[in-house]
Amino acid sequence: MRSMKEDRTPTASLLVVLLFVGSLLVAYVAGYFWLGDYDEASWALRRGYRHKFTSDLYKPSAWIETKLRGQAVETWWMNEPDPL
Repeated sequence: MRSMKEDRTPTASLLVVLLFVGSLLVAYVAGYFWLGDYDEASWALRRGYRHKFTSDLYKPSAWIETKLRGQAVETWWMNEPDPL
């Protein structure tokens, strides 16, 4: 009689891990576009988020979008104080 550990293959475990990581990546990219308000300024495309944490979380995505578009993309948070 075979145990359950012998029936599991490394391929199945790898597939589960890849599906989990892939779903996290899809949720991250979807949140980048869905949660942000889009604004086109003269110097850059701007994506505004309600919280500073969210703005900081999506800075790597803005960098990637900058490289793909060839135009500056920045994130900002809507409660950011105006500079004097």
